[in-house]
Amino acid sequence: MTAGATLSRRWVARITTCLLFVTLIPATQIAHADPLLVSDGFDGGSLGSVWSWVDPLGDSSVEVSGGRVEISVPAGTSHDLWTNRNHAPRLLQAAPDSDLEVVAKFDSVVDAKYQSQGLLAVQDFDDLLRVDVFYTGSSTQVFAARMDAGTATTLLNKTIAGGAPVWLGLARTGDTWSVSHSYDGTSWTDTGSFTYPLTVSQVGLFAGNHTPSPAFTAQIDYFLNPADPLDPEPEPEPDVTPPVISGVAATPTTDTATIDWTTDEPATGAVAYGTTTTYQDGTVSDNTLTTSHSLTLDGLTCETIYHYQITTTDQAGNTTTTPDATFTTTTCPDPDPAPVIDVWYGLHQRFGHLANSQAWITIPGTATSNQGIDAVSYQLNGGPPQGLTIGPDGKRLADAGDFIIELDRSALPAGDNEVLITAIDSSGVSATVTVTVEHTTGQTGSLPFAVDWSTSSNLLDAVEPMEGRWSVDGGMARPTQFGYDRLVALGDITWTDYEVTVPITLHTIDPIGDGYQSPSNGPALGLGVRWSGHSGTKQPRQDYFPAGAFAWYRWRSTSQRFELIGNESKYVDRAPGTYNFLEGQTFMHKVRVHTGADGRATYQFKAWEASTAEPADWLLEITTDATDPDGGSIVLIAHEVDASFGNVTVTPVP
Repeated sequence: MTAGATLSRRWVARITTCLLFVTLIPATQIAHADPLLVSDGFDGGSLGSVWSWVDPLGDSSVEVSGGRVEISVPAGTSHDLWTNRNHAPRLLQAAPDSDLEVVAKFDSVVDAKYQSQGLLAVQDFDDLLRVDVFYTGSSTQVFAARMDAGTATTLLNKTIAGGAPVWLGLARTGDTWSVSHSYDGTSWTDTGSFTYPLTVSQVGLFAGNHTPSPAFTAQIDYFLNPADPLDPEPEPEPDVTPPVISGVAATPTTDTATIDWTTDEPATGAVAYGTTTTYQDGTVSDNTLTTSHSLTLDGLTCETIYHYQITTTDQAGNTTTTPDATFTTTTCPDPDPAPVIDVWYGLHQRFGHLANSQAWITIPGTATSNQGIDAVSYQLNGGPPQGLTIGPDGKRLADAGDFIIELDRSALPAGDNEVLITAIDSSGVSATVTVTVEHTTGQTGSLPFAVDWSTSSNLLDAVEPMEGRWSVDGGMARPTQFGYDRLVALGDITWTDYEVTVPITLHTIDPIGDGYQSPSNGPALGLGVRWSGHSGTKQPRQDYFPAGAFAWYRWRSTSQRFELIGNESKYVDRAPGTYNFLEGQTFMHKVRVHTGADGRATYQFKAWEASTAEPADWLLEITTDATDPDGGSIVLIAHEVDASFGNVTVTPVP
């Protein structure tokens, strides 16, 4: 705003003595040869002839009452000013296409999402400038947007203190527009400015709402063009009342404290603090005018009593200071706490109650310590300690401290078994946890077989996770940890010929890019069949062959496609062309394996968008040698991707 503009607004709130000797003609009686913006105090009980009422939806109302004009919109329907919804009711008057300045005082509070009230500069119905105060549901904003041929563009969006009354000012110099606001009509804040060429024909006021569209009535005390002064009114009493502070709360930690409070009017805030009432540690402040205050004190000492005092100042300079108060920071942390062992699927796990999905019973988890983990080991049923590899290892162990225990299923006794896990940090401090492994033998999981995640909130009730942390959420299974070969197994290693179907929804592909590098060599998402477990000599085992086949969607650095890969990668079929398996899409995956009379297995794979019909033909097909695996379970594969797997159905193939 220009200096002159600021002076003219101060004149509105503090009418100078000389005006007492001027006889003014009421605004509604002034005639102008050239359009002049007419000020209006809305004291006459009705709108004057200078105003025109525009109600695009025909359901709003305007009324002059008690020295104010009220524009009301009903609930349930959007009365917004935006692209494809230019529906806000408005009061407009003719205006010259020249420099201008207007001020409106709003006595109403926007306090429901998305109520709005403001000023308009209009070229025609579809070309205009809006400047308003609206409520987001959590904050009050001063907002400005242009509309060109019915298409809206944001120009300004700034958070301010809520409450009422609020004055809103709009000034134009050439194509430059300036916006300001005030809480007393005297002290103004420049809210922002922008350039917008507009051939102005009308200026005025509007009220609005938007989804969820609460009812709202904008109450405007006056509309002022400083070049057309209003009749003098009694000078308002100066604000001499300091803010009222309430709801003071201190929330300490070991080395910080957050001080919260509220005021009954917009005000700034400051907190002085220290270990004595001299508050020698200094002051933290925020000069934002608001009614909800929160300041954080940093660099505190644990287990120490601190004194603090709040000071808050309103826009008129009135100040309130609270009495001295204290808080005590929390207990000092143990300089060398014991390691923490997190066994991902709980301290009581059961296996074999449905089927035997692989040769190994796997128990994944993480060990952490402030000092760093030096070693993790386990003991089975009181036996000798067995050392474990600690992640990351670039493959199955994705993060620091990850570990996987693999127990030989064939040698594990039936019933309850105790697995004692020990973690030692680099300073020699150790911690232990005991996991009870309940092992059921003799179950093979008859076909047909199904996994319904809505009844399997505990992952181990339906499948056997191997690496990565998985969860069941919204009726689907999903890995919560990115990494190499995130797998879960279901079914039985004795199954031979079957068909499996599962919907898979892609969320994110390898956000940091490591999945395209060795050893991952490209993210993959899909299924494996005739699986018996990882192999190899490393701990944990890292090789994924021998296995029947993997049917997946595979991303490479320069391409992406569906693939069907048989044992030891000896048999490969890839779908011709490019398929766009995009984030947020759900594809149905179906894989069939059946053995021919010659003992060779044929694997077939098809995939289709879940919203379309299943194709009649198989997309990919391979036939392996009779020496390749003749049976095995099913694995869900989320290799370097974030994806959700829906309910799984498995049916026998004769």
